[in-house]
Amino acid sequence: MTRKYEKYTRQFKHNVLQEYRPGIYSYGFKALAKRFKIKGGHKLIMSCYRRWNGGVDSLKPTSKGCRSHTMTRQQVRHYILEFVGLMNNKYVAVDYNVSQEHIESVLKRKVPIRTIRRYGKECGIKWKKPSEITSRDAENSFWKNIGRFRRSLQRIGNDRLIFIDETAIYSIMIPYKTLVAPDK
Repeated sequence: MTRKYEKYTRQFKHNVLQEYRPGIYSYGFKALAKRFKIKGGHKLIMSCYRRWNGGVDSLKPTSKGCRSHTMTRQQVRHYILEFVGLMNNKYVAVDYNVSQEHIESVLKRKVPIRTIRRYGKECGIKWKKPSEITSRDAENSFWKNIGRFRRSLQRIGNDRLIFIDETAIYSIMIPYKTLVAPDK
């Protein structure tokens, strides 16, 4: 919900500020805001008073200034959104630090991680918990070889079989969360 304030003319502000008398009852900022029914209250009058030098021209609206863009929309789509989508297709976990390294290597300039997060949020990138998908799960030949090995073990007599342990520890830990492009 956005607030809508009335725009007051420079002349109106000038007239209100001429009424201001510091230290005199009913001529303070709050009293003037109430008397002239100014939306924004005494804070608005105070901010105008800080800029006011006694003339109407000093109450001219100043430019607010906007945040400069570090990357264009096309660069954001190409270097952030498509990069995250590519990493998702490869089943590689990606976070904003990895994206920052990629962007800085391609653009050859420093881009703050906070800016990359803001652009990612604007593009619709979300955090999701990854499911465990490794390269061995994607290949059917791996599972066929396991089945063949188990069948060969069934043909060996129990007196010749010593011990087989099927547990394994993988050195690659699965990340807790990863970035996901909006179309995934």
